[in-house]
Amino acid sequence: MLIDIAKITSKPDMSFNDNVDINISKMDFNGNEYEFDKQYKALVHIKNLGNKKIMCNLKADITLVTSCDRCLSKVLVPIEIDFEDEITVTPEGGGISTDDEAGYIGEFMLDTDELVKSEIYPRIPVKILCSPDCKGICPECGKNLNDGECSCLVESLDPRMARIRDIFNNFKEV
Repeated sequence: MLIDIAKITSKPDMSFNDNVDINISKMDFNGNEYEFDKQYKALVHIKNLGNKKIMCNLKADITLVTSCDRCLSKVLVPIEIDFEDEITVTPEGGGISTDDEAGYIGEFMLDTDELVKSEIYPRIPVKILCSPDCKGICPECGKNLNDGECSCLVESLDPRMARIRDIFNNFKEV
């Protein structure tokens, strides 16, 4: 949703307070796809502080759906967003926050979807597992080893030792 911050900054003590729809169904990050499991709302509060400054608050609890990094089964990843920042609105209509440029403000409009995305990215865990003891998948047949063992014969040799194994195999006595 786009929120017109020109209206908010035009009058002293003006504010905006509403539950807004998050219009994101899926997003990509670091080569992984994340889907939203349902439609979410975010509580947005924007207050004019004067001198072209606004205080922006956004709160949302969402759940992303993605794949386990080991076994590829679906995993729910809860994300809690509690954003608060003072933003200076530039004459061009952009915004500069206390941390950096606010990429979610342009032409005097605050894009709540872009703000939500920018807050989700740093909260996504580096390694996503369905459980801490996930066994992954068989490298031969692709069976999920959490559902039981497969009948594949898998050597658990270190691949870095393959050259030495080849040397021994070539010089075996018959």
